[in-house]
Amino acid sequence: MSTRPDRSSRPVRVECRKWPDDPHWEFDGSLLGVDAHGTWIGVTQGTLLASPVRAFHAAADHVTLVPHDAWWLATFYGDDPRRPFDTYVDMATPAVWHGENLVRAVDLDLDVIEALDGTVF
Repeated sequence: MSTRPDRSSRPVRVECRKWPDDPHWEFDGSLLGVDAHGTWIGVTQGTLLASPVRAFHAAADHVTLVPHDAWWLATFYGDDPRRPFDTYVDMATPAVWHGENLVRAVDLDLDVIEALDGTVF
């Protein structure tokens, strides 16, 4: 296992697990880049996001930030009119990279969401 991916563009699988290691949300994206904030993964409209109990296709393009060593993952939707939220932050264990194409974190069941009207809940 490495702690950080390299910088070349490639597909990336994101797996958010449930404690201790049960399946939860999973999706595929593309590496956009790595900077001081972490690894940026692009997800295109129509991408399948699936859990063992439900699945849906992304309503809008968005980016997920996987920080280098923090207890969260964040998704940013920009200003696409089809977006479900502005920002969605999953409180999770620090992400661990398994090779160059798979990153996993354990979802801690606490989310911070910024709605389209700016309300945070």
